[in-house]
Amino acid sequence: MVPILLTLSMIAPIFMITADLDIILLFTPARAPSRREQQTFRQFSRMEASPQNFTNFESQISASKKNDKAQNFWWFNTQIMLQNESNIMTYKTWKAMYEVVNNFYENFTCEGIEEGRILKYMPDYCNPVGGCVRMDRYFNDVMEILPGGKLGNSSDVQLTYPMVNIHGKMKNWAELIFGATVDNQTGLLLEAKTVFLVLEFQFEINETMIRATKKCMHQLADYFHSMNGYHDLKFLPIFEELIQEELVKTKRYTLPYLTLTVFFVTIFSMISSLEKENVVISACAALIGVCTIGMALLTSFGFMYICGVYFNVMISITPFITMCVGIDNDFLLLSSWHHTNRKDPAYKRLGVAFAEACPSLAITSITDVLCFSIGMLIDTPAVSKFCLFTAITLGLRFAYQVTFFAAVLAYSGDLEKNGRCYDRYVVKRLQYILPESYSKMHLTSYPNNDKKSVKSKNKDHSCHLPNSKMQEYDHWAHNFFRHTWSRFLCRRKTKISTMLISVVYLLFSLYRACQIIVYIKPEKLIVDDSELLPALKFGEKYVVANSVIGHAFVLEPPDFRNQTSRKLMLDFLDALESTEYSAGPKTTNLWFRDYLDFLCFTYDCDDYVEEFYIDIPKFLSTGDWKQYYSDFRFKTANKNGDPMIEKFKFRLYFNKNVDTWEKRVDLMMTWRKVCEKFNSLNALVFDHTNLNPYYDQWRTLAPTNAETTGIAVICMALVTALLMPDLASVFFITISFISVDIGVIGFLQVFQADIDPITVACILMTIGFSIYYTARVCYCYQMTDKRLTPEQKLCVTMGLVGWPIVQGGLSTFLGVLPLLLVKSYMVRLFFKTITLIVCAGFLHGLLFVPVLMICLDKSAKDWKRNDKLRLLAGFLGHYVDRTI
Repeated sequence: MVPILLTLSMIAPIFMITADLDIILLFTPARAPSRREQQTFRQFSRMEASPQNFTNFESQISASKKNDKAQNFWWFNTQIMLQNESNIMTYKTWKAMYEVVNNFYENFTCEGIEEGRILKYMPDYCNPVGGCVRMDRYFNDVMEILPGGKLGNSSDVQLTYPMVNIHGKMKNWAELIFGATVDNQTGLLLEAKTVFLVLEFQFEINETMIRATKKCMHQLADYFHSMNGYHDLKFLPIFEELIQEELVKTKRYTLPYLTLTVFFVTIFSMISSLEKENVVISACAALIGVCTIGMALLTSFGFMYICGVYFNVMISITPFITMCVGIDNDFLLLSSWHHTNRKDPAYKRLGVAFAEACPSLAITSITDVLCFSIGMLIDTPAVSKFCLFTAITLGLRFAYQVTFFAAVLAYSGDLEKNGRCYDRYVVKRLQYILPESYSKMHLTSYPNNDKKSVKSKNKDHSCHLPNSKMQEYDHWAHNFFRHTWSRFLCRRKTKISTMLISVVYLLFSLYRACQIIVYIKPEKLIVDDSELLPALKFGEKYVVANSVIGHAFVLEPPDFRNQTSRKLMLDFLDALESTEYSAGPKTTNLWFRDYLDFLCFTYDCDDYVEEFYIDIPKFLSTGDWKQYYSDFRFKTANKNGDPMIEKFKFRLYFNKNVDTWEKRVDLMMTWRKVCEKFNSLNALVFDHTNLNPYYDQWRTLAPTNAETTGIAVICMALVTALLMPDLASVFFITISFISVDIGVIGFLQVFQADIDPITVACILMTIGFSIYYTARVCYCYQMTDKRLTPEQKLCVTMGLVGWPIVQGGLSTFLGVLPLLLVKSYMVRLFFKTITLIVCAGFLHGLLFVPVLMICLDKSAKDWKRNDKLRLLAGFLGHYVDRTI
């Protein structure tokens, strides 16, 4: 009753489970530097102020503090390109883009948000006083300097990239234009593919505005979609709410197929477990076994909610894993139960079945829980939470199987002994439907008759169970493995062929496993028909691949009145600009050097002690230097010359040679090392394309995967050594699950899988589940009578566990088969992994390991030799006694 009551108490919390859909935080290592870098970038990005936005210095500080504390900042990004992905750097194209963007600023409204109220982007979400910038002005500026514009034919305009030269002044346009092709000698921009429009939504933090903003963003996306085709333009909007909705689609697409999985697993387990003498009882026992797994799922999900662990997209696979793999233990326990003596009391039969099956059940269940528990140590939150959910579910499954399901078996034993009243009742009701011979057989056969309930017509007496409480079970599948399959494995040709196949399998798998690489794509987490997919693919092709912008943040600036501090800052800049991939000092966009020039011009390059901070407001209100307003966060507007800068940022550029993931990771690691060298500045660096989390994953995934895999394999071997009866079993099981793991990883690479967080979870799952098939074979083989020959041992072993292994594998495959209907890379990868585990498990459990064991088994010869020695010792002892 306890499992039932516990399950019922956990049903209500399941309906209150909430989902964690922050893709950046979910797949960024918890201790990765990118988390802090990401947070800092978001804080600074809240106020990208243009010069005219502030009437005085105090208003900038006021707006900055307001933005940091009292408002939400959401981003709406739109990629704009031509439909044929051709060059956009023409006056006609930029004029069309300007018209679309300007019309948005002037006329766009959000209707139906609140009754009687219509929101406009300006000023409800983009308030100039708060530092919001009208992006259509940038479009107008670019349009005017292109051929055909007002300044298009001016000799004072040089269309260089990433900084454009206008009248000798360098202006940045690399944050707006991507997919650029540049002349390597002149630096002139030859063509570009896309424009990245960034819109900022600033609003007060309350539930009403959050709901309104979500709805408004969808209406804005509809507006840009409606403009597709305008002068051959194409718009691909993307925003945070859309990303979360697309992540939810994976769960919404996947979980409905759980019903199909339950149906397949239930029908297969009931049919494959049927006994011709106990149809209803055996079918009900199999059905309750499936229900036991469902109880474990309900309990674990409710318990996780109570503990405050949120659902994420990867956990959508946990019910399928538990349902498909959990049924394997039921088959083994049912097989052991059927091999017991039906005349014995139920408690005695259950004890015999437990003695035979529970060591194997314990090994597989403990290793499952252990592997996923090791996975909880992985620093990626999505993977660690997935492992936590799965580990608890599998642990509860084992607990419920050895308590609740065992009690069901005992009760079914009592029903069998009392005459199978349920079977006779059902057959009587169906006697006009069922064949006559079938009805007659069930109405006239009883388990308590004097005849043996188990007979085998062509029984092979060499495959008996000496000194065992187990009985031979007359079932066509068990007979096939006991007689036909075991004889096939004992043939000389089979042994030689198996050894050759195993060597080829291992070498091929090892070769392909060594070729698997780290490659991370955000689109792997969303469904195939997602409207985000075109934007992500186009962004990866042009935006990510062609971005040349980096951001640096100085969070603890020193007192720049001190000359040593100023030199420290200049040395920091030189170190960043002298790295291998830097585009040079001319491209660095920083207020510091311009301000030093400003002071030098004003004060004849004296050692500015008092003037350094006093003249900053004057500097920021002069000419092009107004652009630096948004790069500061000030403590105060004091005018007595004390340090007022809380933190600041600047932009630096890297060259076009950074065109691979490896180079980008190397660049980011180099920048971080420079920041560590100047640690007194507390400086951070950030890639403009928001790739820092992926850099950390790229850098840590391979060693993390190797480390967790190694720990899991060692723990598996230790658990096996503790629970297995001898070292031979430990040896066979260890080499077999390592072989299975290598095979699965190698064939995943054949299926074009890469190392990413999803693959890491799949590899951990492989380690845990690979022991299922071989542990049962090895344990049963080693527990047979030592006096038997290897061939006889194999015959007994295959008769006991051969069919349960096939049942488990087939039910697992049928259970995950509905996942093929889910249009998601992540779901397909789990399906491929589980299918490969089943195939490799069959190959090892039914072919490789049995052949290896009988080839290396010398126990029968040792027993005969020891028996002769015992006889000789007895004879000598008897002779000595008589002599004395």
